[in-house]
Amino acid sequence: MRGRVIGFVALCGAPALCGAQSRLSGVLGGPNADTMRLDLEGSVQLALQNATAIQVGSDSVRLGGITLLEAYGRFLPNVTTTFGGFGEVGNTLLSATSLTPADAQFYGMGYQLMSSVNVFNGFRDREHMRSSAALRDAASDGLDRAKQQVGFDVTQAFYQVVLDQRLRAVAAANLDLSRAREAQLADEVRIGTRAPPDLYRQQAQAAADQVALIDADNRVASDGASLLRRLRVDPTTPYTIVEPAVDTTAVSPDSLRIADLVGAALRARPDVAAASSRAEADQHESAGAKGAYLPTVNLAFDASSLSRVFGHETVGGVNELSVTQRPLLDQLGNQWTGALSLGVSWSVFDNYRARLEIERTSVALDRDRLLTEDLRLRVATEVQQAVDDYSAAQAKLTASGTGLAAAQLAYDAVQARYDVGFLASIVDVLSAQTALTQARALHEQAVTNVALQKAALRFAIGARH
Repeated sequence: MRGRVIGFVALCGAPALCGAQSRLSGVLGGPNADTMRLDLEGSVQLALQNATAIQVGSDSVRLGGITLLEAYGRFLPNVTTTFGGFGEVGNTLLSATSLTPADAQFYGMGYQLMSSVNVFNGFRDREHMRSSAALRDAASDGLDRAKQQVGFDVTQAFYQVVLDQRLRAVAAANLDLSRAREAQLADEVRIGTRAPPDLYRQQAQAAADQVALIDADNRVASDGASLLRRLRVDPTTPYTIVEPAVDTTAVSPDSLRIADLVGAALRARPDVAAASSRAEADQHESAGAKGAYLPTVNLAFDASSLSRVFGHETVGGVNELSVTQRPLLDQLGNQWTGALSLGVSWSVFDNYRARLEIERTSVALDRDRLLTEDLRLRVATEVQQAVDDYSAAQAKLTASGTGLAAAQLAYDAVQARYDVGFLASIVDVLSAQTALTQARALHEQAVTNVALQKAALRFAIGARH
């Protein structure tokens, strides 16, 4: 099958908290390649293009812009025009003073142009415009936070697949070691230098290691499909993961001061800005609602023109048409009426509708203020948790490195004693191998977790991916 390759080459290895990410480098693979190769940055960029949350957020931003444009439009005069024709035939009374019926038939056309502008309405239009501008900003900030959320979710899913692959490699290496020892013991049992129980124990261990590898393969497939789902890619698409470079460089303690990070997060996080903008919008809506108690002033202009041509007009059997009539279009251009009016209205009693609107906007303002305060507290908690998780990840990395080195030394020593004779039993060797495999897995988890917790810390303070 001829396919297209989406290729990304990126290694994320900068030591800084907001380290540089690698860029899209081009298409990988031959002309018949059908495997999608993804690195971390490429996965995030693909998700930002396809994620439902991003598309919904973009729609909200577009709607916010149109809403603001409509708010601006309230300050401009509206213009309405109508154009039509008419015709009448039959017996009519020409005036209120004459009872002589007239048999007439005529037709005509006319137009009307109407325009009005609100001069004053209690500042409601002004407050509505300011509210719309704040809501547009809130939608834009919400979209930015959605992008950060999508980026972090994909980063988590990507590192989970990376960890699964590394744990799969550990399980595969452990199985290879068990099978090699099984083959060696089979030869030694055959020539009589080892007892059969040692071989049986090793065969049982190899079978258990094979089960562990099967489980690891299944986790790789399952978490890989979850990653593709986040990217909105067909989960049956063949793919390969370009693992990021190992970055275990510790963040400077000066960069982990809680107060500084919380302050930076409150300034940088788009969701905090969006919450503040929503509260500002409600404040303007509340101020605008109070304008219902004030009068409104409207300026209006109305112009109209009417033309008419008689076919006949008979009064008492005599045709009264004795003048030449101008064409319809000529009449429209030369006879018209206009009116300019300035109207003032003041609602004396509106069945408490204004009071209801004021209370509604006041409640919405109080709600958004409380939500903003809760969000600020949650930001501080999330930053604290992110710093604690990162510090724990660094401590686990150090401990797992020490444990791995010790487990390797222990395994080498026990294996050497077992190889030279009966100074160690097969149980000792298998126990040392199990401890070494666990130490390798813990170290791989620690290495991956450090990179993930750096990303979590960036997300908590609102830094861009």
